[in-house]
Amino acid sequence: MELKETQSVETKQQQAVQINPYQDYVNEQDYVSFKKLMKFQEDIRNSYASITTDPKLKQFKTDCNKAILSAINAVCLGSESNLREQLERLRCVLSGATVDMTGKRFSAKSHPLGVTYCKDLLAIKIVEQGQNVVPTKPEYTFPYAFLAISLWSEFPDFGQLLLAQFYKICPCLVPLYMPRLEGQTNEEYKTALGYRIKSGVVEDQVSFLCRMAGVARVYAALAISPLPNSRLAHPHGIENIWHWLAAVLNMSPRPDKI
Repeated sequence: MELKETQSVETKQQQAVQINPYQDYVNEQDYVSFKKLMKFQEDIRNSYASITTDPKLKQFKTDCNKAILSAINAVCLGSESNLREQLERLRCVLSGATVDMTGKRFSAKSHPLGVTYCKDLLAIKIVEQGQNVVPTKPEYTFPYAFLAISLWSEFPDFGQLLLAQFYKICPCLVPLYMPRLEGQTNEEYKTALGYRIKSGVVEDQVSFLCRMAGVARVYAALAISPLPNSRLAHPHGIENIWHWLAAVLNMSPRPDKI
């Protein structure tokens, strides 16, 4: 009888590991949310894959990139009117409205999945700003956060793509201690942690930590930034920061072995 019970417990433990290989590295509820977001992001990217691969859509893809990047790159510090102008421009792009773009008119709706592509592209670019700009220019943290949370409140699917990208680039925001899985190469493991690898060379830890800190700054800033329209509910408020902190404190510390 005791042998059967022991085998039953071991079977359940094995099944749990198969369901969640990270069970010792993340809160179960957070893991479920993380997996749903990763699946959502994957499905979205598969849905618009033709935009990134079809040569006939190369110009459309370029126009989408210009529409998003022109607004992100035009953000000026200390100018509320400028920030609201860029917000309105991005709002138009994500809603499929026609926008002026260097002598031509553009609408993401000219392709059935153009708006979807632009939403994911904007999510990627905002997180990139956290990685590439904020570490050396932290004063841009709140302008980017303002754009992100304002658009999230109006376009919930964009918000889910943004959160998925935050988690993908910086797993500690889940929070998830990314373990090394069986069969993973060193490069695969470090990529999972968020390290950049170029021509087989892994970035140094100082650069990695600076990027992650920049991403975390933007994430935290959007959680505490007020919405321009106070009548709307905040889609990802400060309670998420408290949840993150509690989850981290309930996890056993992991030594840095990389």
